[in-house]
Amino acid sequence: MAALKLEKATALKIFGKSSKEIQQILIESFGKEMFSGKIIDRINTFEDAYENADDKTRQRYDDFLKSDSSNYPDRLAYEQLILIIKVVNEDWVPDFKNENQYKYYPWFK
Repeated sequence: MAALKLEKATALKIFGKSSKEIQQILIESFGKEMFSGKIIDRINTFEDAYENADDKTRQRYDDFLKSDSSNYPDRLAYEQLILIIKVVNEDWVPDFKNENQYKYYPWFK
């Protein structure tokens, strides 16, 4: 019998579009808590964000680690934040020209 290898990120993508039988298999394989709730409930550490990132985002971070720039802790933190934001926003990109789209921004008093 052949075994199928499936990454968490791929399982999350196909879960909502699959049949009840496939969903049950995914729940048995990865656990119920992975498919329930919001993404912000699943991401607790940088490692969680890294595991849930798509291949392109992971590759960008891995390439950064291989470069000479990775010796700077501020640059490393910035690259980690980029990865976390992409995962938590689920690849949503704000349109800053659209004033009707709600966005958070820092407010200092």
